[in-house]
Amino acid sequence: MIIFLTPVATALTRKVPPYPVIAIGATISAVSVFALAFSTTVAASVVFIVLLSIGEALWSPRLYEYTATIAPPGREANYAHRLLSADGSA
Repeated sequence: MIIFLTPVATALTRKVPPYPVIAIGATISAVSVFALAFSTTVAASVVFIVLLSIGEALWSPRLYEYTATIAPPGREANYAHRLLSADGSA
């Protein structure tokens, strides 16, 4: 699902600055767990997966753009490397 949603979400939010899209996507991803908090049915699991996928499709690709935007000129690769490292110390 995420493979198909990511290009669509990126195309739909192309003209929106990255930070609001990241905030909305992260919020949707965070809210998705409540589907399982209120119910443990298969339907709740499907709702969880759908909401999580939509949220990730929104924030994930735009995070790299935001990282490159806030990095000082010439340091974009360093910022991207820290984003991708597991603990941020590399």
